[in-house]
Amino acid sequence: MLRPGGCILIGLIDKESPLGIFYQMHKDKSVFYVAATFYSVDEVVSLLKHAGFGGFRFTQTIFRHPADIKEVEPVKEGYGEGSFVVIKAVK
Repeated sequence: MLRPGGCILIGLIDKESPLGIFYQMHKDKSVFYVAATFYSVDEVVSLLKHAGFGGFRFTQTIFRHPADIKEVEPVKEGYGEGSFVVIKAVK
C-alpha cells in the first residue's frame, strides 16, 4: 500500500508510438512480447487518476527504431514523441 504523498514510477513502451505499433504488429513472433498487453500513456494516466493519483510528470526517450540507434538517445520531458515513457504520479 502506498502512503498519501508517496509516488509511483511506471516505465512503458507507449502503444501509440512507432515502436509500440511495431511491437504489437510482431508480438506473435517474440518470446518477450507474445503475452504482453500494451497501453497508451493516456490509458495509464486514466487508470492512475481513477486510483487517486495526480501530480503527473512524464519523461521520454527512444525516438528511433532500436536497430537504427547508434548512440545514446536523448531524454526529454513530456510524451508523444518518444517510444519509451516514464510516468511519475503522486498518491
